Amino acid sequence: MIINKEELEAIQEKIGVKFNDETVLENAFVHRSFLNENRSAGLKNNERLEFLGDAVLELVVTEYLFEKFENKNEGELTSIRSALVKGVTISAVSRDLGFEQAILLSEGEKQGSQKARSLIMANCFEAVIGAIYIDSGIESAKKFIINNLVEAYLDDILENELFIDPKSKFQEIVQEKYKQTPKYQTISQEGPDHDKKFVCGVYIFEKLIAKGSGKSKNLAEQEAASEALKLDLNQIL
Repeated sequence: MIINKEELEAIQEKIGVKFNDETVLENAFVHRSFLNENRSAGLKNNERLEFLGDAVLELVVTEYLFEKFENKNEGELTSIRSALVKGVTISAVSRDLGFEQAILLSEGEKQGSQKARSLIMANCFEAVIGAIYIDSGIESAKKFIINNLVEAYLDDILENELFIDPKSKFQEIVQEKYKQTPKYQTISQEGPDHDKKFVCGVYIFEKLIAKGSGKSKNLAEQEAASEALKLDLNQIL
């Protein structure tokens, strides 16, 4: 093992899950950049676990919200779920659990931007969910997600209406102030089909206001709108 046994035990204690096979847990902390510099390590990157964990996360959160909010419609439930599982939220959970100290990265990634690191930590959180599911089953994964994500963040999301997506908020502001509807354009896209990265821009009067990136066009547009909401439009337009 590359991650020492004491550190793996500390992670298990922190997340409240005892692994039958600790190599599965270790796999969740192997970023592909680490393998580029350590090809002889004999490890796999965490992307397959991330893929699985993403699906488990969405299922568990969907079921929880469906059962808890009997009077909310499909659109409202979707918005709340999106706020819970978005990268910013699960990246914060990942850091709260100390995953940032454990993840194996290349020297280059260690020096990367805060935004890039946030995405890595969000992916790591999903990979850990995938590892728990593989090792201990859906009930353990469900308990982990509810305890560390849903119960920790749901009340704040509801109280502060963080489930109202940035695109809707920004459009409302722009239409009221400028009688215009913001337009979104894809600036670039790269990566293989299973791991695309899109960069999109939001425009008013054909002027680029802000950019955002994500695994889909919608996520990139949402981030662009989120960045635009931080700006003083009077100083730009």
